[in-house]
Amino acid sequence: NIRKQNNLTYAFSNRSYTHRIMYTYATGFNDKGWAYALSFSKRYAEKGYVKGTWYDAYSYFASAEKKWNDKHSTAITFFGSPYKRAMQAPATQECYDLIGSNYYNPNWGYQDGIIRNAKVRNVHQPMGLIYDKFQINDQLSLTTTVGYQFGRYGTTALNWYNANDPRPDYYRYLPSYQTLDPAQTDPYPYIYTTQYWSSNPSVYQINWDNLYQMNYLANNANESAHYIVEEQRKDNNQASYNIFLTYNLKDNTTISGGANGIIGKTHYFKTVNDLLGANYWLDVDQFAERDFPSNSTMLENDLNNPGRQVKVGDIFGYNYNIHYSNHNAWVLFNQKLNKIDYYIQAQGSMSSFYRNGFMKNGRYPDHSYGKGSVNSFIHYAVKAGATYKISGRHFIIANIASMTNPPLAENAFINARTSDRVGKNLSQENILSGDASYFYRGINSSFKITTYQTYFNNQTDVRSYYDDGFQTFVNILLQGIDKVHQGIEVGAEVKINSDFTLIGAYNIGNYVYTSNPQATVTYDNGSKPDTTEIIYQKYFYVSGFQNAGSIGLKYRNAKYWFASVNFNVFDKNYLEFAPSRRTTNAIANLGVGDPLIKEITEQQKLKGGYTLDLSIGKSWKIGSYYIGLNANV
Repeated sequence: NIRKQNNLTYAFSNRSYTHRIMYTYATGFNDKGWAYALSFSKRYAEKGYVKGTWYDAYSYFASAEKKWNDKHSTAITFFGSPYKRAMQAPATQECYDLIGSNYYNPNWGYQDGIIRNAKVRNVHQPMGLIYDKFQINDQLSLTTTVGYQFGRYGTTALNWYNANDPRPDYYRYLPSYQTLDPAQTDPYPYIYTTQYWSSNPSVYQINWDNLYQMNYLANNANESAHYIVEEQRKDNNQASYNIFLTYNLKDNTTISGGANGIIGKTHYFKTVNDLLGANYWLDVDQFAERDFPSNSTMLENDLNNPGRQVKVGDIFGYNYNIHYSNHNAWVLFNQKLNKIDYYIQAQGSMSSFYRNGFMKNGRYPDHSYGKGSVNSFIHYAVKAGATYKISGRHFIIANIASMTNPPLAENAFINARTSDRVGKNLSQENILSGDASYFYRGINSSFKITTYQTYFNNQTDVRSYYDDGFQTFVNILLQGIDKVHQGIEVGAEVKINSDFTLIGAYNIGNYVYTSNPQATVTYDNGSKPDTTEIIYQKYFYVSGFQNAGSIGLKYRNAKYWFASVNFNVFDKNYLEFAPSRRTTNAIANLGVGDPLIKEITEQQKLKGGYTLDLSIGKSWKIGSYYIGLNANV
């Protein structure tokens, strides 16, 4: 239900967008029981805060609702948010130091004096919903929703063939690479590279003119493009349903149940976005071509179309669908008594996924084309919780849950781009979780402290990277990942007077891996058979901030002034580590006590930090209209 309104808003910012304008119109229900709502917004930034970035986004919403009677209504809604944005890429600390800025972005360069970003995300995934709510009688209600989502999700990137790496921050171009050879004693290469790299935009940014020049030379020799801009796509089509039934046994007892699910497919492929002046791109695997020059089969990305020359808009490299489904049925019992409220919930689920390939890959001709094996799982969830009311102001709250989850399709395939092979003995994730809280609710204050612990067992994950030693992309499928998340959360709110409120929260976390998973390692060019290794990551930290907190002061008065200030802190932040550095092979050639062992295997901890957020605003009522002004820093 959207209240009747005719609303126009404008915002100015220096964050992801510079300008935002939004218009919303809603009629409310008319005499015939119909209500309509429309909304449209535009957000854009010609230049983002980080150089080389920009943002161009829209959103739209349309809905119509019919109230058949006081107990039954139906609504249909369609909405979407198409956007394009030029992206920022992370870089090493060496690059930031050389440029003298933590906002260095290697994704862009000058083309004819104009900034051009190689990595642009282009997304539009609209969704339609039909919603029906029916109060069958005083005790029983039924809510049903069906939906469908479709659209595109693409990201452009540079690709290259038989040519130097075009990325300006490639490690071989940096000064530090000049010092890796112990026999190198001449300091000049390091000094020269440092000065040249840090002072020349054509070096530390993408040199678009050079890419066009290389392709021009390729055209003269009637060769494939050396450089192109490709677009990597993952377009999703998904139907969903949700049925929710509630039965009130008594005033204090409710039984709810329902079913929900999704059926869909995601189309993974890539297309030629820009040939950068070249005539065509040869659709072969350059790493296999280099390593197996006499094997005309292994180099082909699609044996059904060998030696194919592709142009702008053509699909190449890989092309497949991941089909998936997930169906759940659940029941919830909820009861409120004088001293205790409690609930018990149980859920049963079925899910499946499989790969359907449209290219016959030369490295895996028997596992890449057509429909692969269906991976099916039956899983469950059981949850329970209770609130014990010590008094009207003091409460003890506890929750516990046990569940299984199937592996995500993107984490199950060893390398879905080339084959339908999944990890051996693929199995489900097991989760056991519990938390306990004390909650105080006073007249002018509230306080809550929670301790929690969650065990995740038998997770799967996939990592991909380029290996200089094998000169190909490597995929690592990790199985048997166990970890535990545990911590304490504290939150409080104090109403100082009618205008001021003090709020605060802090979390102390400890999130660590508790197993050494098995890794299946594959090589894109097929130069080696699959290998298995143990990844020694037990007791390493899960990446991300583990400690975080905030304290703030809010102000609001009867004259429609409002303001807030929040001080936020975060700490205990660890970088995600490379699994290849946690193997016996990583240190096999190093002697006992070699300082390189620590450098290779130790997990890097980042410094903590803080942010300060300020907000102030006021609203005015003029007749039947409201005007609001708000500023945030």
